[in-house]
Order: sequence, then structure tokens, then C-alpha cells
Amino acid sequence: MVKRTAAAPRDTKNAIADNFIALMSKMDYYKITVGMIADEAGINRVTFYNHFLNKEELLQWVLLRDIERTVLPLALGGDNQLLLILFFKALRNNSAFYLNAINIRGEVSFFPMLAQGCDLLSERSQGMLFAATSMSRMLYGRALAALTWQWLEEGMKKNE
Repeated sequence: MVKRTAAAPRDTKNAIADNFIALMSKMDYYKITVGMIADEAGINRVTFYNHFLNKEELLQWVLLRDIERTVLPLALGGDNQLLLILFFKALRNNSAFYLNAINIRGEVSFFPMLAQGCDLLSERSQGMLFAATSMSRMLYGRALAALTWQWLEEGMKKNE
């Protein structure tokens, strides 16, 4: 008899997130159910709810995970241009997912989640070109969120 071991919580969260990205890359957010996400991840709904309160929390977690994986490790280096390039590349790597996410409006909107991610990026960045006060970091984060939103709405077209 083969003994099954439980996946580590972070591995399960990543599996849920990866399957959610795959679903949302081909389906409208509003048509995706927690049951569908759980089925795709090979788990049950209870396991989903052990990791996420709802799919909105999962959506936010995916964005923050993308920022933490690809951008934040280099945030202490002080190169703002590289930081921004990596941030936009992280979004582009899951372009279908993020282009679908900006269509989430109403009670649950993707913009506040994006703003939180940009705030996190701004807070962790050490290479700011101006005095690093909490107000300036917040304004930088919100400006980045607004610019990112516009870039997403334009279909991630590169401005050269």
C-alpha cells in the first residue's frame, strides 16, 4: 500500500492559484465557481476554503504572489527601472488572466487589489527617486496602479 502524504499548504495554494489562472484565462470570472476551481486543482471545496475565503481573496493572492515571486526579490537593489520592467513582465506572463481581471467591476473590483499590489511594491522599493515618506510611497503606489490599469485596459500595448 502506497502511503499518500498531504501537500504542503503553500503547494496547495499554488496549485489552486495556477488552476484558477488557467480557468480565468479562458473563461469569464463571473462564470467560474469555487467548485470549478477545486475540481481543476484536484481538491474538494473544503480544501479550497481552508486556504481562501472566496475567489476574490484568491484573485488578490495571485497578484501578490506574482509580485512577490518576480519583483520583490530585486526591490532592495534600488533600480526602479528594472523593478518596473519586472512588474510589467510579471503581468504580461499571465496576460489573459489579467486582461480578464480588469473586467471585474462592481462590488468586487480588481482595481483596489491592483492598488494594494502597487502599494506593496512601492513600500518595499529602496531606490525611490524622492524622499521615502509614507505619503510619497502611497502616492507612488497609487500612480503606478493607475498607469498599470490604463496599460491593461489598452490591452498591454507596449508604448515605445
